[in-house]
Amino acid sequence: MGHDVKPLPPFLDELPKHHLQYFELASAIRALIMHPDSDLLIEMDCRIVELLDWVLHHWNGTLVISVNNKIGFDEALGDRTNVPMVMVTNSCTEETNCYDDNHNMRYRILQTVDSAKVSSLGTRGSSIHSGLTSPEIRNNDQPSCRSSLYDIKNPFQTLHCTLNIKEMREAEVNAQDIVRSIVDLPVTPMTKKLGFSIDEKSTISYRWWLKKSPTILLKNLQKRSIQRTRLLFDGEKRPWTGNPEDAKYTAGQIARQYPEILAGLQMTFERCDCGCNREELMDILDRNLDSGCLVSVMFLQMMLHIAYAMAEAAGAHDVSNLQGRSTAIQLSVATANFLGTIAHYGSIYWATWFRLAASAITGLPHNFSQEDDESDLLRKNNGRILLWLAGSMTVVPA
Repeated sequence: MGHDVKPLPPFLDELPKHHLQYFELASAIRALIMHPDSDLLIEMDCRIVELLDWVLHHWNGTLVISVNNKIGFDEALGDRTNVPMVMVTNSCTEETNCYDDNHNMRYRILQTVDSAKVSSLGTRGSSIHSGLTSPEIRNNDQPSCRSSLYDIKNPFQTLHCTLNIKEMREAEVNAQDIVRSIVDLPVTPMTKKLGFSIDEKSTISYRWWLKKSPTILLKNLQKRSIQRTRLLFDGEKRPWTGNPEDAKYTAGQIARQYPEILAGLQMTFERCDCGCNREELMDILDRNLDSGCLVSVMFLQMMLHIAYAMAEAAGAHDVSNLQGRSTAIQLSVATANFLGTIAHYGSIYWATWFRLAASAITGLPHNFSQEDDESDLLRKNNGRILLWLAGSMTVVPA
């Protein structure tokens, strides 16, 4: 499920990143596809990630890219004979704040008359589109492409509200501990629902049912030789209230059930300057978390690590940033539901796990079909999910 995206050439990838709003990118792409047989010149005052990605992966012709008047890429990407040339003029340095509100960089798309003139960097041609970058969009908030697993794009993390190296490591270590405990859970298949029940007497672990062992478990993140695992469920039988597959859990509930999560939140809570530590941590966690608080950043960071691990366990190769900020937040909610049902009910429901994985792969909300069970986006059989459709993508159990 999912495929890797070819990276930009190294000479482009090392330049500072600038981004377009989704509607601006759509306008630029429309201008390009309306002239499929023309020689085009794309002038950029900086490296515009989304536009370069689109041209590199979708243009069916010879593509030439130069940076500061030096050609670094000249390849035939298809059968057409037309030539689009991308001219990037980079003036940003290490000292440049590319996220300053006034750092709007311009780009233009021109239709040229003679490709020979373009190759000599001469006559420009007639302009068919122009626009500006949006400095408020950071790398972790752009929805235009897919990402590698564990390439965390945390929308709560900003220039002035960010985790330090120690906290980033703590988030990954805590997530690793939780994922290890999940895959080592002794389970038996349920009889009345599609899923698994935690059963201490079982000799088969949840790991046996996974499509793939999560890569996060292979990382040497901890100094100790014996890795920690725990049962995650206290064994208390709790009555179901409504459908447990659709239960929702707050950050506070997850922190109470998972001391690994609570430890990471306490670390950032101590140094956060947003004013949250004037109250008790658990009081903060029982409300909706939002940007501008290090506690929110840390919680989402750990949730996304766990989400990607469980999506990989289901067979995902990469993840989608289809809706940017919303995608990451919704994926965190799906992960909290997955963790909550394990700790509260001692169960791993197929629907909850599948929704989490499909949400990571497609970038769509994990619960989008619950509003309309007749939606063509989700196919069910007696309440059981069979497959998930998203545009040209179909996610099915393997």
